[in-house]
Amino acid sequence: MSAKRQRAAPYTPPELARYLMWARTLPPTSALGGSALALLALGAGCGLARREVLATRGTDITVLPSEAVVVAVPGSDRLVVCRALWEEALAARACAAGDGYLFLPQRQVADPKNGVSNWAERTLGGASGLPELKLARLRSTWIVELLRQRVPEDVIARAAGMKSTAALASYRASVPPLTTAATARMLRGST
Repeated sequence: MSAKRQRAAPYTPPELARYLMWARTLPPTSALGGSALALLALGAGCGLARREVLATRGTDITVLPSEAVVVAVPGSDRLVVCRALWEEALAARACAAGDGYLFLPQRQVADPKNGVSNWAERTLGGASGLPELKLARLRSTWIVELLRQRVPEDVIARAAGMKSTAALASYRASVPPLTTAATARMLRGST
């Protein structure tokens, strides 16, 4: 017997924009401001899971000559290219962190239990108008955005660290269907 697995709903673009505005109001050189931007960039910009976010250090980030920002995901052999919206913030945070952790750089424990959720609750507790900040929702936002842009599912699954594209099934419900015109263009191909 198994239960149907529910995925966290992705953030809407306005919700994500409000989080970005909130994070940018915090002092970027402070642990608080740096952690906020790191969490948003690693979650919504790179789709990293909790342990990966906690393990990522500044030295895991590389800025390519093309200015694309790449994350060598700790504990795996995969590389993730950061979404363009988040690459500048991630590159700046990596530069500031050096060999230190990007998220919660002052922590004493490598993998604090509930580290992300406790930090989000403490930091945002009562922040007006912002929904609860959840890493699972940031990751869902990244996956759904890639699906909406019709990035091949095998590419998404590999970047997300999934064993197969079947793991993307529960995210597809958040992807609007193509319009008839877009479907016709895709099926027709180039002329």
